[in-house]
Amino acid sequence: MISDCGASPLLKFDHLGHEAPEKWFFRLGLITSAVLLVRAAIFVKDYIKYFKDSDPSMRKKVNWQNVSMTCAVIASVGLAGCAAVSETENNLIHSTLAIFFFVFYISECTQLRPLT
Repeated sequence: MISDCGASPLLKFDHLGHEAPEKWFFRLGLITSAVLLVRAAIFVKDYIKYFKDSDPSMRKKVNWQNVSMTCAVIASVGLAGCAAVSETENNLIHSTLAIFFFVFYISECTQLRPLT
């Protein structure tokens, strides 16, 4: 009953995604998000490269795009790994991949700072 859990079931998400088959939907969504992060990084890299080629003053400012792309790929691998391995299955691998995701995604986002 709803009164037994103390809150509406729609407000409590901590019990979702732990058992099969619902955990596979969560994992599929997060792995798809990781792939989309790589695609977004490629689009941003191509956008920057377009302006680098068209504006001579930008040529020296955009020499870090390979580092940014590498950070985006490592961050996406970390996110996909976090989705594939839950903390109940192997906490060490899940936590390590989560740290990779956060550190490299923040690194990738700070690479865009010289554009502003």
